[in-house]
Amino acid sequence: MSSPTDALSQRPKQINYQRIDGLSFIGNYTRELPVNLVRMVENAYDWEHLPCVHASSFESIECLDEGSWGWRASAVPTNSEGQSQLLELLVDRDKHYWATTIVAGPGEGVEIHTQAAALGDNNITIDVRFYSKDEITEDLKPVYLDVLKAQYGVLYDEDEVLMQGRQAALDQQLARRGAEAPRRTRVGAVAELDTTTVTRVETSNGSYCLYCSDGKWIAYSAICPHLLGPLEHSAPDNGIVQCPWHGYRFDIHNGNNLDSKCRGLSTAPVVEIEDSVLYLCHQSEEPLA
Repeated sequence: MSSPTDALSQRPKQINYQRIDGLSFIGNYTRELPVNLVRMVENAYDWEHLPCVHASSFESIECLDEGSWGWRASAVPTNSEGQSQLLELLVDRDKHYWATTIVAGPGEGVEIHTQAAALGDNNITIDVRFYSKDEITEDLKPVYLDVLKAQYGVLYDEDEVLMQGRQAALDQQLARRGAEAPRRTRVGAVAELDTTTVTRVETSNGSYCLYCSDGKWIAYSAICPHLLGPLEHSAPDNGIVQCPWHGYRFDIHNGNNLDSKCRGLSTAPVVEIEDSVLYLCHQSEEPLA
């Protein structure tokens, strides 16, 4: 007997536009987003961020197959009592169009087709259209649509923050390329620094986190080397910091990636205290992600 995952391998890896007319159209959700098309399409390909950025919708995800065509994965929706879904996302990069299908599990047969279009250099519009392979009666369509629009409103609120953060990090790295690194950067008087939280420090050639651990000040990179996620929003747990975008974990003492998924953090400055003033000493160039 074939399994649902076996059925995935039999599915085409390109969008069949001709079959859309045969689906039951539920309704659509539209909005403008202050991002560019590159970030939006990049986000569609990025299955790995779903349980981290969209924790209210996904508990976990396991990629089964991926490529330039899109991806297929097994995901556990939040509050599904452990029931998993088989998800497929196909991308038509040239048309800035992608189609997500719930192949099996809760919501089986629902398809979400998204068309993105540029309004400017950093402004796009999206038309998210909801379909079902099974016929849905007219009286039930508003019920389905209200639920889907509410969920996708939250999803895109969360994605907007991620996409804007990534673009800002890329822009910042480009602006710093070739910048001359000073021997040290003055942070401030030690007595005025908050020992209970993480402080982000910007230097001419990098962004760093400053954290007081067991009475000792430690500096480490504020940028996840995977896709430039911010590391300053939560305090390290037993010397480990986790990226909020994809969950990658790093040792703040040596910068090592503990998941063996990407390279380690860029070299951090050394903390020096002179005349009760804290300085970050030593700069290093960060490669562009």
